[in-house]
Amino acid sequence: MAVCYDRVSLRVTDLERSVLFYEDFCLDEASYDEVLARLIALGLVKREPTVNKGTFGDRLATYFTDPDGNELEIKKYSV
Repeated sequence: MAVCYDRVSLRVTDLERSVLFYEDFCLDEASYDEVLARLIALGLVKREPTVNKGTFGDRLATYFTDPDGNELEIKKYSV
């Protein structure tokens, strides 16, 4: 499944740190579980993964924070 977004705008306190955090941020359906395990290990997950409705139907959503405390969501549609 293709992942598309219009734009992302974040306010950051440390540009260099944020660039390092997001520099190689890429997520596909196959890597969701691996990324989720890493986020949990780093203590970044703020809400446990939960199934809820999305644009394309039911999805597994996980919410986590970036280094500046911005809450982000990753989704997996093949639940």
